[in-house]
Amino acid sequence: MVELKKWYIDKDEDAWKAHGEAYGHDRFEDGMFLSTSEIVSITVAGRELVLATRNSRYYCDFSEANLRDESFFEDENLFVDEYYKSEVHRMQLAKQLQKVMEQEKNGEDGKEEVIPSSPAEVERCLVFVFSEKEEDGFKHGYMKCEPIEDKYFKKDKRVGRKKDYITLILHCRQALDLEEAQLAGFDVVSEGDLEYRYTLEKGRVAFYRWSEYNGPIFVENAGTEGIEIDTPVGYFYIPAGATSRIATDNRLGRLTEHKVV
Repeated sequence: MVELKKWYIDKDEDAWKAHGEAYGHDRFEDGMFLSTSEIVSITVAGRELVLATRNSRYYCDFSEANLRDESFFEDENLFVDEYYKSEVHRMQLAKQLQKVMEQEKNGEDGKEEVIPSSPAEVERCLVFVFSEKEEDGFKHGYMKCEPIEDKYFKKDKRVGRKKDYITLILHCRQALDLEEAQLAGFDVVSEGDLEYRYTLEKGRVAFYRWSEYNGPIFVENAGTEGIEIDTPVGYFYIPAGATSRIATDNRLGRLTEHKVV
């Protein structure tokens, strides 16, 4: 894997090329500045762009961007995923990257804010795993709370008047004893159960009931196709195999009204 830092993309005659400090390259020392050959495709993976040339792949984290020209977002032919063939979605992506760059530039006391990008980086969080291969799209969900054992959500499918809906519920009072609840940051008297409801259409999971949770929430796509996640927090697109943190600073856009319980 070759990672580019302080990277930017510009056009050299008719070819898009990336430039930056390379790390993990088998032919260059770490930190050496290089320019790639022509970029043939771009894949979006959470807060990262994966740039493919004919012979190499370059991983470009949003937090390392040093863009001088953002016009590559206008070229739909660069982007692999069908979702980003839409100009609206590409401009939303550009806005998200700009926001990360601004946060990096204006970081408190000049320090980079540590924002978790996966469940492995935190001791406590909620994780929902979806896949188009699973019935109702849902594979499993759990509350991670080290050092205690993960607590799993139960799924219940109901027939609605207009659409079938699925309820994911974690009975906190039953799942956690007092000591575990304190470790998890819960007050078992006031927190009660965590409940999330969604409807499912092809490639789209629309949550319309969303319990408040004092911690990070992640959605993992364990399938082979990209999925859209519609929540009260915002709208998210998660490519196959990727994991996304569900938070306002990470969303692609706002949504219409939702009920938060």
